[in-house]
Amino acid sequence: MRTTHLTPIVLTLSLLCVDSVIAQGQKNSKNILVETYERELVEAKSGDPRAMTYVGLSYASGLGVTRDYKEAIKWWRKAAELRDAQAMVLLGGMYYAGTGITQDFEETTRWCQKAADLGNAEALFKVGAMYHNGEGVIQDFTEAGKWFRKAAVLGNAEGMANLDSIYESGLGVIEDYEEAVKWYQKAAKLGHATAMTKLGVMYFGGRGMDVGECPAHHDRFPSTLAMLLAPV
Repeated sequence: MRTTHLTPIVLTLSLLCVDSVIAQGQKNSKNILVETYERELVEAKSGDPRAMTYVGLSYASGLGVTRDYKEAIKWWRKAAELRDAQAMVLLGGMYYAGTGITQDFEETTRWCQKAADLGNAEALFKVGAMYHNGEGVIQDFTEAGKWFRKAAVLGNAEGMANLDSIYESGLGVIEDYEEAVKWYQKAAKLGHATAMTKLGVMYFGGRGMDVGECPAHHDRFPSTLAMLLAPV
């Protein structure tokens, strides 16, 4: 009989212990973030652009310090002026979204262009996107394709996915399904969900490959259908 009465007490004590451990873990994580922010702030104030970028990320995310977009922009601008490519991309993103600053597509393009000139793959893709959408620059699909290709060659999945889309639609380039399939495959291997779906559509329609290679004509058809139906 005593066992019956003790069981809920033991369970309650166990749950309290678990809650205590979780709370302590959260406190420790918060302390680590604060300590890291404070350490990086010292480095940032000494002129380290990498630390400046980190401090900006801390302010933008609210991790280790109270969220403050204007402070994030201030530190990213400092780092960008010291030729930190990642800070340039982040600063351009703030101008694009109009977060903590007046929206300005031209400034987005300007900063992403600077980062692209330093070989930043994400920036190369974003410059291409600005040309593709006509934001901050005159819309130019041919120019967009050039930037997407540069990003794709450096392994940027978004650059690959948008490059293959251009070849599939023939925007700014000669329509080329084989080239589209090639880049869709590369992006899909990097886990790009949209590229996976579009590659499945190309397989399903037999575009960009010989009829004998098309999954719809032999036993690979079920896997293609599964690709099309799978959630992304």
